[in-house]
Amino acid sequence: MAKVKALHSFTHNGESHSRNSTWTASAKDAEALSRAGLVRIIDGGEAKSPPAAPGKATSTAKKPATKKRPATKPAEPKPGGLIA
Repeated sequence: MAKVKALHSFTHNGESHSRNSTWTASAKDAEALSRAGLVRIIDGGEAKSPPAAPGKATSTAKKPATKKRPATKPAEPKPGGLIA
């Protein structure tokens, strides 16, 4: 069991938790709520801040964009075609 402190008011499993309220939750629930940014896990009076949002650790090589080619216009209009 882990002791947690609410960072925001929210409802979880039918229980309403107001901001800054503390309670004990299972380790699994505490971790999930912490990842969602709703609570801070408190162990022995020492608060653990929620982990930072993961950034792009690996860069993926992208294909270069294809160059756009200008549309080709016919040299002369087709017979019977309208001319603008």
